[in-house]
Amino acid sequence: MHLLQTLDFLKCLTLNGESTSRELASLLGKTIYTTSRASSLLAAHGLIYHPVTRKRYWAVDRSKKLVRLMEKYLLITKGNEELFSLIKRDSVLRVIGVLQKQSSLTTEEIVRRSGLSRPTLRKVLGRLLNSKYCIKFRERPHQYCSSRTEGAKVFYQLCGELTTLLHPAPVKSTLNKTIRELRQRDDVLILVHYGSTARGSGDEYSDFDLFVVVGDRYLRGEILSKYKKPGIDLAVYTINGFSKMCSKEPDFIANLATAKILKGKEYLVTGK
Repeated sequence: MHLLQTLDFLKCLTLNGESTSRELASLLGKTIYTTSRASSLLAAHGLIYHPVTRKRYWAVDRSKKLVRLMEKYLLITKGNEELFSLIKRDSVLRVIGVLQKQSSLTTEEIVRRSGLSRPTLRKVLGRLLNSKYCIKFRERPHQYCSSRTEGAKVFYQLCGELTTLLHPAPVKSTLNKTIRELRQRDDVLILVHYGSTARGSGDEYSDFDLFVVVGDRYLRGEILSKYKKPGIDLAVYTINGFSKMCSKEPDFIANLATAKILKGKEYLVTGK
């Protein structure tokens, strides 16, 4: 799961306060599985946590700059979903990252620096102009620069914080170390690298997805505590949880069987 896909969960917690995974799933219309993955990823980045006296609940960590900026942005935009959706797009973050560094740029310059196609860039710039988050000069060729309104200022700061989280250093070496250690553990029954990075279609914003099956919930907690890192989305299941998934989500298991199976291929083939 991509960090940007968890922002609806962070928004929900920010607006509604402490909630259980089941409550979040109900509020957002998501499955418990998706909600648990999103919560784990947000927790790995230190954005949410379990309150000491309410272990089943999640709460946002307001000491984090990104959470404070999120609160401010939601307040300024009055929770406008269209404006909030901007921060969930890779393409928007790339354009904002380029505009932040220059006083003004032409379309061609933004294309070259962001790596986006011209059609995609036109759509992004259109949305930013409609939101008054950037300005277009009339001279030819058209030039664009960041807006100076208070809302735009908070928006750019929020995008900057998200971009920083999306570029943890150095993720690749951490991933290799994590995979090596997990493969060597006798109590890890299944280990799979799946998702866009396993297929070779990931980009600089993609997380590394690892699927792990262990014997019991105590081992699950230990694995999550030790190996969950920013940039690595770790989905850990017990044998019981894996068995239930085999019956309830056979398509997901079938997809796992075609990914990079690093350990336990025999279990994925039989589903037992």
